Amino acid sequence: MKRTYLLALGLFATQAAFSQQGTIAGNFTNTILQARQNEMINTKLTDFSTIATGRFYSDAWLSGSATGMDGKQVSSGYKFNFDKLSHELCMKWKDQAIVINSASLKTFTLIDPKTGDSHVFARQPAVDEIHFFEVLSSAATDPAEKYSLLKLVTAEADKQISNNYAANSSGDHSQKFTEKTEYFLVKKGKADKVKLNKKALLSSLSGEDLKLAEAFLAESKTMNEVLARNLVRVLNKETTI
Repeated sequence: MKRTYLLALGLFATQAAFSQQGTIAGNFTNTILQARQNEMINTKLTDFSTIATGRFYSDAWLSGSATGMDGKQVSSGYKFNFDKLSHELCMKWKDQAIVINSASLKTFTLIDPKTGDSHVFARQPAVDEIHFFEVLSSAATDPAEKYSLLKLVTAEADKQISNNYAANSSGDHSQKFTEKTEYFLVKKGKADKVKLNKKALLSSLSGEDLKLAEAFLAESKTMNEVLARNLVRVLNKETTI
């Protein structure tokens, strides 16, 4: 796939470098970006599933925000989507669509259009330096000394079958991807990969934290993200049982 690489001095690009070209990057100043334009991602694209089913966080562009390593943020007027395969953030503004250089991106937020919930993603060196993790729960103060619950979502390409009856019948030959989800419990720079169930979460704890978690989960037979989030808040002393 042909890709055009745009280089500039700035999180997404400097105004001086792009103002003459009239690109999306002309609206950013004093930041660092290496962004690329991609024939697959464009502003006319309204349904991402038509190009790759399951590869993107959403089938549509979403509201949200992106923050660079220098702390500068863009949000209003911009739309975003997250490529779970390459772990890159796609961004749209007016008639321009780019893929942001991940090395220049600190964190980003995607807003669920149905619930209005904000999903925050950030790098997590305690786990790895490559991926962006959704922060399900993290202490508001002194987070490095407390617990964080992280969610890693990736995508893997399904094996393509040359003579696929369903695809031939429907005419849908778009690449299909399967989502993979992993969870991590982090404290003081140490990350434990955990399954989202009661036994796994309790086995990752010890001492007073284990006793607190056992008391909180005493009446719970099943586990979900909401309950796991609340457990982390209890461990961080942000709420009581």
